This record gives sequence, C-alpha cells and structure tokens, in this order.
Amino acid sequence: SDVSSDLTAWVDPDRILQVLVNLLRNAVDATTHARPASSAGTGQTAAPVVRIHGERIVRDGRRWARLRITDNGPGIPPEMLGRLFQPFASTRLDANGTGLGLAVTEGIGREHGGLIVARNIAGEGAEFEVLLPEADAVVGGTPEAAAWVG
Repeated sequence: SDVSSDLTAWVDPDRILQVLVNLLRNAVDATTHARPASSAGTGQTAAPVVRIHGERIVRDGRRWARLRITDNGPGIPPEMLGRLFQPFASTRLDANGTGLGLAVTEGIGREHGGLIVARNIAGEGAEFEVLLPEADAVVGGTPEAAAWVG
C-alpha cells in the first residue's frame, strides 16, 4: 500500500470501507483463482499481488483524492468492461458472487461526488480507480456539494 496519511476526502467511513472491501475482495479473488504465468519462462505462476496507491490529482480544474487498486490477475473480460457496474454483472470464477458488489460500489462513489473506473492494464491485470473530491476542495464541507465534472 502506498497511500499518504494526509490524503483526505469527505466520506461516510462505513460506506467507503464497503467500497474498499468490495474492490479488494475482487482483486484478491482475481489473483487467487487465475494467476498469470510467470514471464520468466519457468512454468511457475506469478505470486498474487494486490496494490493500493493513493495520491492527489487535479482533473478538470478540481482537486481529487485518487485511490488505485491494481492486481496481477487475468484482467477483466473485455465483454464485461462496459457493463461491469450494472446490477447482476459478475466476473466471479466461483459461485459466491451475487453480481451486486460493483453496482453498489459504484453507487457509493457517486453518492460521495466521485467516480469509480475499471480498466485492464495490458499484461499486468486490472485496475480500479476511485476518485473522491479532496476534503478541502469540497464547497461547504460536505460530499453532497461536490459533483463529478467530466
């Protein structure tokens, strides 16, 4: 994990914890159910890796707290990318997924004036980017005062 302790956003801690748990659980599932082959050519599989990186960014003239959760799993099937945040869409390799986790996660991000984006990183796995208005950038000091511009 590479997140500065002074990176802040106005959030409901319980709801954002739900976002992080959902995204981290998906990343762990992706890396433990289907690990990519090692590029070393040894025939061994790569060890599962999930990373969290947090930073401040400026986008469309606004300050954001950005969290990126990446994994070295097989990536998101291309046919799923366009509907990943829709209810009952699931890429789980087991029968335990309800298909609601990412829909709920994306809704929580929007409730906080933010955005959640999923993408594949060629040859490296998947990345989920969570953008939340930075705490001191929110007008009026509440997440309801922020909205995604873009």
